[in-house]
Amino acid sequence: MLTQNTVWCQQTARKPCEYFSMPDFFQSAISTLRTIGLTNATIYWLDRSLGKLTAGKLRVIKYYFLVQPLSSEIFSTRGGSYSFSLATPSDYSTIEFPRPSHIIDERVRNGYQCIIARKNDKLVAFLWYNARFYLEDEVRCKYLLGCPDNSVWDFDVYIDPKYRLGRLFSQLWAFTSEHLQNNGIEWSFSRVHAYNHSSLGAHSKLGAETIGWASFLVVGPLQLSISTHKPRIQLGLRTHSPTFTLFPPGEVG
Repeated sequence: MLTQNTVWCQQTARKPCEYFSMPDFFQSAISTLRTIGLTNATIYWLDRSLGKLTAGKLRVIKYYFLVQPLSSEIFSTRGGSYSFSLATPSDYSTIEFPRPSHIIDERVRNGYQCIIARKNDKLVAFLWYNARFYLEDEVRCKYLLGCPDNSVWDFDVYIDPKYRLGRLFSQLWAFTSEHLQNNGIEWSFSRVHAYNHSSLGAHSKLGAETIGWASFLVVGPLQLSISTHKPRIQLGLRTHSPTFTLFPPGEVG
């Protein structure tokens, strides 16, 4: 008797052949849908499809805004053979970051800081942060910290692929948290793609909570933004971009 998932060999009509397997595309689509939900999955598929068809001129992007309390007690820097430090001006000119040089130069000009991790004098990880603002690098947008005296914006966390299964990330974050707390910082803000489930999960383990979101439709020089934060809706050309001000929990926004 034939079942839905069984196909009989035409040659013998006796034995069932291997089950038909669903194409990888549909398996991936279903997995994505289950992981991030219908709305975020739709945005993800639209962004990938439209971006490829228009060579990046048409994008649909959604970010979640996250904030987390700093605590060096969650992880420890003990163990391993890594050395951690705040990057110095000479480091920016001597270390070969896996990022375009003009990006690094712009970050330095903006006053951004970088925590680096070395193993045998080789760069294996880094994390960038800034205590005042962050200029989005994918869309036209600026994030301001409502309480810059006790908050930072962290971004671009990089771990060498060889060490992503070890404790390097947890030790990097422990060092960063301790460094920032010693300078009076209590909160760290960040933005994460709505469809980056692994990053959202990692932030959740660190005690992060979602405080809002922003979606962007980019059509060449035209950009439409919709957000839970003011300005809630903005449409503009090249020179117009929204500025979102974020506050720690309990602070008046």
